[in-house]
Amino acid sequence: MADHAGELDIDATQLFVGGDSAGASLSMGVALTLRDAHESLLKGLVLNYGSFSSNLFRNSMVRYGAGDYGLSLHDIIWLRGLYLSKGSDFNDPRVNILRTDLRGLPPVCMVVAECDPLHDESVELERLLEAAGVGVTARTYPARCIASWRPSRLRASRQTHWMTRHAGCASRRAFDPKNANFCVDLQNGCDELDFSDEFIHASHWKLSH
Repeated sequence: MADHAGELDIDATQLFVGGDSAGASLSMGVALTLRDAHESLLKGLVLNYGSFSSNLFRNSMVRYGAGDYGLSLHDIIWLRGLYLSKGSDFNDPRVNILRTDLRGLPPVCMVVAECDPLHDESVELERLLEAAGVGVTARTYPARCIASWRPSRLRASRQTHWMTRHAGCASRRAFDPKNANFCVDLQNGCDELDFSDEFIHASHWKLSH
């Protein structure tokens, strides 16, 4: 995207990357790869209830991983099997993110769902990012599960304000959230997501198989 900024009519100096669940994990993988290549392309990361560890034996996985909250341990194992082809992949720093060096990453904005099997991974990631000197803004939504948000307009959300601030814009007028180059959801291909309170709906939702 940065290489083709002129063709896409975007500002390559104001790129963010982000995603939900597996998309958050992929976003971290992109950021780690760019950091290791000494490429300072990203202004920030937007990580929503992501997967950041190969360790599936966490308290939140035991408490919320039966499937009653929209995502089960079975789902997680199956989904990981779609892109992790061999055992060594589970130790790849882009997968087992909580066990890799996080220094030098761009600022991070996180949404954490309390009733999520992956909850504890986000909590630990926040702690590790702070310890690594990475700027992190995180908010945990009580009694919410991974399925309790819906794609909507990014306009007026907290994440829009966060990106505006880290893009270095003097005002929101200089930052157009409708432009897809500012936030790319690597999982859903959706450039406009809203996680402000007014767009959170009832969490009593079960994933249909």
